[in-house]
Amino acid sequence: MSAPSRRRWDYDLLRVASMVGVVYLHTAAGALRQLGTPLWHFSNLLSSLATAAVPLFFMLSGALLLSHPRTAELGTLFRRRLPKVLIPLLAWSGVVIALAGVLSGPQAALDKLIPLLNTPVMVPYWFLYALVPIYLLEERHRIPQLCDTKSVFTIHNIEYQGRYGSQTLKDVFGLNDGYFNEHMLAYHGDVNLMKGAIYAADYVTTVSPTYADELQYSFYAHGLEGVIADNRHKLRGILNGIDTEVYDPWRDKGLTKFFSARQMAGKKNCKAALQQMSGLRENPEAPIIACVSRLVRHKGFDLVTAAIHEIMGMDVQMIVLGTGDWNYEEAFRQAQNQYPGRFAAHMMYSPNLSTAIYGGADLFLMPSISEPCGLSQMIAMRYGTIPVVRETGGLRDSVVPYNKFTGEGTGFSFANINVQEMTGVLSEAVNLYHNEPKAWKALQKNAMTADFSWEKSAKAYEEIYGWVTGK
Repeated sequence: MSAPSRRRWDYDLLRVASMVGVVYLHTAAGALRQLGTPLWHFSNLLSSLATAAVPLFFMLSGALLLSHPRTAELGTLFRRRLPKVLIPLLAWSGVVIALAGVLSGPQAALDKLIPLLNTPVMVPYWFLYALVPIYLLEERHRIPQLCDTKSVFTIHNIEYQGRYGSQTLKDVFGLNDGYFNEHMLAYHGDVNLMKGAIYAADYVTTVSPTYADELQYSFYAHGLEGVIADNRHKLRGILNGIDTEVYDPWRDKGLTKFFSARQMAGKKNCKAALQQMSGLRENPEAPIIACVSRLVRHKGFDLVTAAIHEIMGMDVQMIVLGTGDWNYEEAFRQAQNQYPGRFAAHMMYSPNLSTAIYGGADLFLMPSISEPCGLSQMIAMRYGTIPVVRETGGLRDSVVPYNKFTGEGTGFSFANINVQEMTGVLSEAVNLYHNEPKAWKALQKNAMTADFSWEKSAKAYEEIYGWVTGK
């Protein structure tokens, strides 16, 4: 066997091995858990180990594309490689069914497996999963077990739609021309998977009520506002939640000292620790403004970089953690050089530092241009770090603007994409911190006791599942 052929064979072998791991990750633990077997703990262990196969698969996919000229043709790639994925998948499915039959008996196994096909399908937001409601629409009339199966498609960020050339409709996705001719998947001459999923699904959700409303406008819908308008009758926004046990300052071992809404003393220790580890001057009186984010335009960093000098003209310190577009990273590095001890730029990903920021900062800045939901503002509030946000998407739904007359609210907000409006609201927040400590502590308590658990969201999804299934 020649060296190039051996190399291609090695790539194929490793691709198949890694894909088996991916398939196992997505099927094994869930299937065994549903079957109620005593082996699902072992399955969870193996699926955790198989997680390493995911990046391996993508790396080897790229290597194979580079090493084999014929794979440049997308149709050839899928026709030659797809069977190598399907065979392990079908083999594993057979193992699961056989195991169920041995442990529970054939009839009991069928009783447990068939309902899995008849329950609603919750489709993740990643656009490749948009094929699930499309295929379900195609197959539910051929397969009796699927006739009552419903699909719910969740839009997380409509900007990522899954657009491909029209030739992929048959060669890759295995669908007939009707899907293109009837404009279900057609979008400016391309195939648009998200568009098809919105039409094919029985119900469509998105991750906040305000974002569901915003999608009716071209500024937010990225060309799909007409599709949203056609399907508005089956669209609902449900605000995401966070794990309130994981994000709990009273139990978070990543903090220097625990604290709670009733016992806030530990937050001062966390602030001092943050200043020490980030390079900020130790000053308990200066409020720390923090950003933890991807540094990209739609997160509002044009506003932040334009306002750096005005912000630093206030009696504050500032820390930015994240990576992204080079122009933002460079602007923050320059600010760190210009304001030593008062501005800290950490252009990296660091879970430990992000926990320290949530626990030790005083204000959390999120001036997003568009934010379908956002979790950072919820986490910040759990840790008594007051959010300053633009009123868009989930930021509007989760942050109640502070009312200085009634004391109500959980943060500060501004409406327009405007530097002066943002800095004006920041100035109000800084003034409250410096001049009204009693009101500031009350605001922190409001934020820390707000309910961002999944309980409300879960009930809303249950309502939708009940509606689509008629149960």
